Amino acid sequence: MGLADLFRPRHRHSDPAVRRAAVRLITDADVLAALVRTDGDPEVRRLAIERLERPALLAAIAREHVDREVQARAAARAASLWVDLACRADAAAAAALAGLLELRDAAALAEVVTRAADPSVRGRALDAIDDPRALATVVRAARDDVVGGRAMARIHDRDVLGDLAIELTRATLALAALDRLAAAGDRGRLERIASKAKLKVVRNRARERLGPL
Repeated sequence: MGLADLFRPRHRHSDPAVRRAAVRLITDADVLAALVRTDGDPEVRRLAIERLERPALLAAIAREHVDREVQARAAARAASLWVDLACRADAAAAAALAGLLELRDAAALAEVVTRAADPSVRGRALDAIDDPRALATVVRAARDDVVGGRAMARIHDRDVLGDLAIELTRATLALAALDRLAAAGDRGRLERIASKAKLKVVRNRARERLGPL
């Protein structure tokens, strides 16, 4: 320990181990953000991100920081906090959704679609998703076939549609995926569905769409 360490707060100590211990006790968001932005120790930065509770500040760090790991951790933490807020039945939900829309985290938006208390928040989140895997998550977890159908209509990836037709146990949605592939004339995927789909009605529909051999 250098002489200067005697006059510094512990979170600015020259020894990273001392800073790591100190950051676990800090609650001041500005101090935590400064540590994320300037501390040279990856573990100190990670701990500071985990203690930050202000998603907008975390999102700003994710946009500005040069370290990709910091960017990813800060963005993921911001998304997690905003998802919880967006799913609440109060005025915080709309503001949190606005943050998520700016963050453009498709998986987080899919979670909002399936969990949020406010139907308008769920609808806006769904309209913002264009990632086929995230949309498939919505289809699988949708509370009803209307929401699942809206998500299905936005999926254009044939691999994802084929997987849904095979895996889903809700006939309306599984058949919708199958019909999208049939309309595209995708015989290869129809043959796979005809042999592997969980639902008999889906297997039979696939065979009908294939026609006589």
